[in-house]
Amino acid sequence: MNVATPLSHDGRDPVASCFRQSLTEHRLPHAVETHEIIPLAGGDGVLVSQREPSQLVKVRLDPDTGTLGEPTGYRLGSAASGAHGLAVGHSPSTRGRVWLTQEYIDTVLLIDPAGDDPAHEPTVVRQLPLPPNARGPHYVGEYGDDLWLSLKGNNRVLRLNHTDPTDYTLYPGLDVPIFVARHPATGHFYATQDRENHLMWIDPDEGAVRQIPVPAEQGTTPVGMVAGHGAVWVALLGDARTGTGVFGRIDGEDRVTWFRLSGEGLQASLLHLAFDPPHQPACTCGTDTTEQIRLWLLSSSLLSQKADDAIFEVVIQDDRVISQKRHLLPTQRCMAHRLLRLPGSVLATQMHTASVAQLIVG
Repeated sequence: MNVATPLSHDGRDPVASCFRQSLTEHRLPHAVETHEIIPLAGGDGVLVSQREPSQLVKVRLDPDTGTLGEPTGYRLGSAASGAHGLAVGHSPSTRGRVWLTQEYIDTVLLIDPAGDDPAHEPTVVRQLPLPPNARGPHYVGEYGDDLWLSLKGNNRVLRLNHTDPTDYTLYPGLDVPIFVARHPATGHFYATQDRENHLMWIDPDEGAVRQIPVPAEQGTTPVGMVAGHGAVWVALLGDARTGTGVFGRIDGEDRVTWFRLSGEGLQASLLHLAFDPPHQPACTCGTDTTEQIRLWLLSSSLLSQKADDAIFEVVIQDDRVISQKRHLLPTQRCMAHRLLRLPGSVLATQMHTASVAQLIVG
């Protein structure tokens, strides 16, 4: 167990000494639920999915200040199709385009966002129906020619070749797969399964599946999962009573190192996480003897009305949390949902207020 200590060894807060922050809120078109957020190619804007009424929102970033401009929403098919998962395309045939899951009609769309200008309407390039026995696509990520999807409708993880949709593999999971991530060291895939409190491990070469339980003493409800710094990282949301302020790092041997926030973060309900861009230097602040890792954690009131909606800045060094700082979102009980780290800012979607909070850092 790694317990957070609020200050570095010389008594200074590395985060506070390196950053100046301002936190603002930006309204989006009305929707019952606002979900995923990804950058547009070139870094000049963002896309946001809204599940009801199933639309894609395009927002341009001010080139001088990096702040969000006026949003424009575009309906994609039926209002009841359930737009949710978003992923940036990286392969030669999808570069500059994005994937979008339609959770309620078991479909994946490949979309041309038509640049960052909100006046230019995104268009659907391809529609990929899912194979039989694949229901409720939630998360989507592109890895070469393969898409990896979590299926909330029947508790499976799907590998689907987007160049040949007849080439696919369904991996049985537990209740309910949410996020999927590929380990940068091993190439194995992991998925969070929030209701069963387990992490799913997949070896795509062997077709093997294992389950890794989350220890009860650490918390419950693994949701957010991302790859970074040679590992896969996971956040624990907690339950209707409280969170535990715990997140974990999975190494190449399936070993999980658990980290716990302290003070204001001791009962944080952690839903999602993000890292600084690769080109951004680590925050040394004159105190480092080993690499420092800065990550951003999103606390959400999604399950517990007692939980704060907040962004936590966290610095890890020598396998322990050496600094943390909480930024309360402007609207509490907004059910904060996803994080996106951009150069100069951190964005957080707010599911039940059709808005995005922007933390300016610099």
